[in-house]
Amino acid sequence: MELDIPEDSILKRVAEEEKERLSHERDAAIETKAWIGEKREATAMATASVAVREKNKLAERIGEGKNYAAIIPVEKKLGKKFPWQALRKWCRDNDAIPHDVQDPRFGSVKSWPRAAWLAVYGVDLRKLF
Repeated sequence: MELDIPEDSILKRVAEEEKERLSHERDAAIETKAWIGEKREATAMATASVAVREKNKLAERIGEGKNYAAIIPVEKKLGKKFPWQALRKWCRDNDAIPHDVQDPRFGSVKSWPRAAWLAVYGVDLRKLF
């Protein structure tokens, strides 16, 4: 007993199965590519975040940070002079302690708190650096 199935319907069914298989493969490839892209982006952002934190730590250590700054970096950024005595007086009056930072010319210099800069000279270190 022989089944009489038209050849074009067999070809059509095979073509539809092949189309469905290719569609699944394409979807899997797209998902994989998206996952790889997201992972790459997350890794790059994490690396950049670490680099920014390291830069900020280094800036604080050399007196050019957002929370403390020495006189010379602020003067260079703003192009004007700032006497240190007013910053020292503000720190004494407000129980604030300046940090000591290394300086190649003087050995070390004081790095004054952001609040002192803001109160005495109206300089916001977060905007400046």
